[in-house]
Amino acid sequence: MDASFLLDYEVEAHGCLPDKLNQVVSNHPCGHYQVFIANLSTEPGVDRPLLAVQIIINAPDIATAKDVGKQALSRHIDMLTFATNLKFEIRKLVRIIDWTPGLRERRCMQYQPFPGHELPIPVLSSEVCKSVEVLEEAEISDRMRRVLRWFARGVRSPYPDDQFQYFWFVVELLAQMEKSTDKVNDLCSKCRSPLHCETCDEYPTHRPYPKQAILGLFRQVITDEPDAFFEKTNRMRNCLLHGDDIKAIEVELDTDISSMVDKLGNVAWVAIYRSLVKSFKGKPSQERLALIQTNTYTHRTMTIAADLMVYGDADHSKLAQFAKPEISMVYNKRDRKPDKDGADSSS
Repeated sequence: MDASFLLDYEVEAHGCLPDKLNQVVSNHPCGHYQVFIANLSTEPGVDRPLLAVQIIINAPDIATAKDVGKQALSRHIDMLTFATNLKFEIRKLVRIIDWTPGLRERRCMQYQPFPGHELPIPVLSSEVCKSVEVLEEAEISDRMRRVLRWFARGVRSPYPDDQFQYFWFVVELLAQMEKSTDKVNDLCSKCRSPLHCETCDEYPTHRPYPKQAILGLFRQVITDEPDAFFEKTNRMRNCLLHGDDIKAIEVELDTDISSMVDKLGNVAWVAIYRSLVKSFKGKPSQERLALIQTNTYTHRTMTIAADLMVYGDADHSKLAQFAKPEISMVYNKRDRKPDKDGADSSS
């Protein structure tokens, strides 16, 4: 039998409660959840206005409650965004509490993210800045500027599904800009062989369609099974556009969206580089480039989960009754010293 759990969130918001209203409550018409919303940090001048949002849901256990609650709150926020035309975005999950009626002792999972645990990477050298100057020597069209803009948004987006879409826009635009004029065959959807017209006794050809152009770009950039990766990314793109559940897509494709984002981002980067190099005015400028590649584009945050027992009044359970310990991280910076070959090593 499912138990009741309360999930306590901070939500970044461009809408808040009027001053005289302490809390608003929403009840799902089918009883799937209750949502409680209050102002948390909405005073004038704050850098990031926040709401305190709690959702009560039923789930088999506290681990499952995390996924069930986030999905339910995300759907509620989507509807709230539509109803108000204002931005609401989950910032972090603070804690999950067993909300079974009548308990004085309750299990609580308290979460503390540490988004700054990875310090900025010291890569902004003079060589890198000079490389930016060299890249600007290329004849960069407005469409290529748009490609670079999509790529930058893909790199900085915190959500892998958004990153996937941005990187797909990059390869889609580049494929159209550079697609071959050579005609291609339509292929059988099952065996991928060229289709034959029995009446004409010919294999009809045409200029590449957009997705055929993308496949052609993949074949230029990827050395390891480009056709298979195209099939997976094309399927992922179609599923995302149709609003399918990401976890279901990952199971179907036997992969995870993070690894697909990392590879698609790399394809986009290489394709941009190849296009920029072609745009130089006959100068071997690419030989003067000091560029940095990465093996991952998805963003990860270190989060501590503390399994606690909290105590309160069994008859009048209120969130404010339950203590919320402070969780912090101690950073230890290791000294670095040269190894026997003169290179830096950690001690």
